[in-house]
Amino acid sequence: MSSTREYQDRIEILELAARYNHAAVSLDPNGYASCFTPEGRFYSPTRERDVTGQDALRAMLSENAIGNARGIQHLTTDFIIKLEGDRATQTCQFILYGERDGSGNRVLGAGTYSDTLVRTAEGWRYSERIAEVWE
Repeated sequence: MSSTREYQDRIEILELAARYNHAAVSLDPNGYASCFTPEGRFYSPTRERDVTGQDALRAMLSENAIGNARGIQHLTTDFIIKLEGDRATQTCQFILYGERDGSGNRVLGAGTYSDTLVRTAEGWRYSERIAEVWE
């Protein structure tokens, strides 16, 4: 039987994913970086991105990592969360949808996130987020 704390942790982790998605599509560098620990890492081997630390994460988003897309939706689904005290792992799938270069709305990318999370004084944060983009 799951505890109330476990349910709360799962909800907080899902809300972190939602804040991450909103910050990414609204190009909010501070909101984006705040989803990570101060030394947090975003790594995407398929996109050749390896960024560590909140300042570098802000800079990455400021450079408009999604390109010249507009009307973007960043959707995540199929979460599998494993809690281990103040640490957790999570996998989920993502889809980026929107318009680029006047070509109409379409899927711009999809893949899987593999996350390592830690509970901080501010709540759950990503210590590492690995994005495998399906080509």
